Order: sequence, then structure tokens, then C-alpha cells
Amino acid sequence: MFALWQEYERLPSRAVQIYGAELGLALDFLHNNGVIYRDLKLENVVMDSLGHIRVVDFGLSKLLNNGEYTSTVCGTLQYMSPNVASEKPYSHYIDWWSLAVLLHIIATGRYPYPNANASHHRDLRFVDYSTPLECDNELGKLFDEMLAPSLAKRLCTFEAFRQHDFFKTIDFEDVLAFKMLAPSLAKRLCTFEAFRQHDFFKTIDFEDVLAFKVRQIVC
Repeated sequence: MFALWQEYERLPSRAVQIYGAELGLALDFLHNNGVIYRDLKLENVVMDSLGHIRVVDFGLSKLLNNGEYTSTVCGTLQYMSPNVASEKPYSHYIDWWSLAVLLHIIATGRYPYPNANASHHRDLRFVDYSTPLECDNELGKLFDEMLAPSLAKRLCTFEAFRQHDFFKTIDFEDVLAFKMLAPSLAKRLCTFEAFRQHDFFKTIDFEDVLAFKVRQIVC
């Protein structure tokens, strides 16, 4: 998903809806099975050949039953919730904050709070959030509710998430059954032409490679 965001910077609202629904279902599955993920971010979301998302890298995940708490400060700073950064006990709900940050990035092209350059969790600031002008009313409300610094005011459950007005055109049962697809934005990122034209290969002539004219450097 990071590559997709780099390519487009801001994704259409429909893509945000469907990717959000798939990620929400993924978090709900993990939480119901006693897993707190703790590192949801663009780099840890990949797509299969059909365009459905997959969550990867469970290195910071922890088995945690409902009602239990943990207090390890871990995760990617820019996606870290105030509860983790405060060094106080927290539970599964912190994953919903990370999801909100991820959705905010793909919808607006930027982080919701001015923490992009933070180097320590004590440097994180969670004040002065304002809904971006490019967000429609329903998406703006979703961010307002999911990114509230106060846990008491925050939307941080799957049921509240799926019932939000932003998802009123989304059937979560269809999403769960892989019957809904986001706009095919990723197709051009998954072709040979996109691969060969990537900046990483700007010094490579693929015709020379095909003709065995380029030799591998042996160290």
C-alpha cells in the first residue's frame, strides 16, 4: 500500500472506504482471536493479485485477551496512539488509532498530527487537529471521532466503525466474502512495464539484459 500511496498520494473516497472496511475486518478478526497488532502502517499492508489487502509483519503483535492490558511502548511513532505514547497501560483499541492515521494518509496525503519528524514517543503531539478541506463531511467526521486524543471521546470499536456514515454504502458481509473491490489503482504497479520503468532501473537497459550483454558484478 505504501507504493500505491507514493504513486497517487491521495486515493479516491471509494478506495478509502473499501480498504478501510477490509482493514477494519482484519483488526476485528485479530482482536477477537486475542491478538493486538501494534504496528499497522502503510508498509505493513500489501495487496494480493486481485487487489484485496493483506496485513503482514506480526513482529510487534502480542497475545492479549479481551479485558487485559499491556504497557510496552512499541510501534511506528507516526501511527502511535496517545495511549501508547503516554507509557500507560493500553489494550486492543490502540490499533483503531493506527488505522485512522493510515486512512488519513491515503485520503489526504499527509499525517493528521504534526508528528512526521518525531524521533521519540515523548516528542509526539496530539493537539490542534482540524479536518482537512479535501475530506467530505462523512470522512471528516470519521477522522474527528477516530483521532480524538481522549479515549472517552474516541471511536475505537469495530461495531462503531462499521456503522459509521462514511461506510453507509459498504456491505461488510460482501467485503468479508471478497465480493467488493476497490478501484483498480494498483494494476499499473503490478506490470512488467511499470517494473522496468521504475527509477531503480534507470541505469539498466533491459534489451541488453535480454541479450546477455549486462554482466553481474561478483563481489
